[in-house]
Amino acid sequence: MPKIVLARPLVEAGMKVLRARKDVELSIVEDVTPTNIRAALKDAEAIIFRPANYQFSDPELDAAPKLKVVCRVGVGYDSIDVPALTRRGVQMATVGQANATTVAEHAIALMMGVGRKLALFDREMRAGTGYTTRFNELLFEYAGKTLVVIGFGRIGTRVVRRMQGWDMKIVVVDPLIDPARIRAAGAEPMDLDAALKIADVVTLHCPLSAETRGMINGQRLGLMKRSAILINTARGPIIEESALIRALKEKVIAGCGLDVTEIEPPEPSNELLKIPTALLSPHNAAQSPECVDRMNIAAAENALKGIVGRVSADCLVNPEVFK
Repeated sequence: MPKIVLARPLVEAGMKVLRARKDVELSIVEDVTPTNIRAALKDAEAIIFRPANYQFSDPELDAAPKLKVVCRVGVGYDSIDVPALTRRGVQMATVGQANATTVAEHAIALMMGVGRKLALFDREMRAGTGYTTRFNELLFEYAGKTLVVIGFGRIGTRVVRRMQGWDMKIVVVDPLIDPARIRAAGAEPMDLDAALKIADVVTLHCPLSAETRGMINGQRLGLMKRSAILINTARGPIIEESALIRALKEKVIAGCGLDVTEIEPPEPSNELLKIPTALLSPHNAAQSPECVDRMNIAAAENALKGIVGRVSADCLVNPEVFK
């Protein structure tokens, strides 16, 4: 009987999909440590990870001679050694489009929160000073401004679509996408440095890779307008965090909205926590009930498909595994 390992149980919607299959064995690992995971993988054909930061590579594959598919309950897979999986003929599956809508909405919420200084005014209202200081801060008006979307994949395309009615100029940075496709979506293709120079709002929707790690560094922050806002719902290390902290302190840019940080959770000493122009959320952009259910169901279905054949093209990270 095929065995599926769960690195922590799925939510009920996902567990229901798995429990309905009496022809598979489930093994749940609550304490996700390398020792426990490798022991559980001995006879496993699939593993589903809820934790996003487990470093999965050759030691796990050495312990899993029957493994056919590794599934993430999410779309990030930077902690998983995909080339190592591919060399061993193991599929890597994400949840595809399951979280795209909710994350796009959260990115837009962060844009609004930063530009309209909602956290500041909420604090002042609670302190009883809102009506004495309300004219001291000027708000960001979005109409007529330029939005730069970096990454035109599942989430970036949805951000572009949703922002079409805001009377903003929309620019897309994605060298992997045909410029004609970007123009057809109502946006203008542009290279990164040129886009940063004209941006009023920059939102990141690209995966973390060797090419994108530290992509938004001190030099590139310096290209941006002093009135510009930076949003990141992708992965923390895409931004060089120390450079961002300097840029915010020195007012190189006006503010940022971050659902992700370089280290998660951030250390209590992280200066971002003390900067009032940084609006932060705890990497929970996909945590609507609908999205959580979709992601867990997709991960369960990926495991079931992967043990007998091929996961759907929308979810498969390494199609070259079948070449």
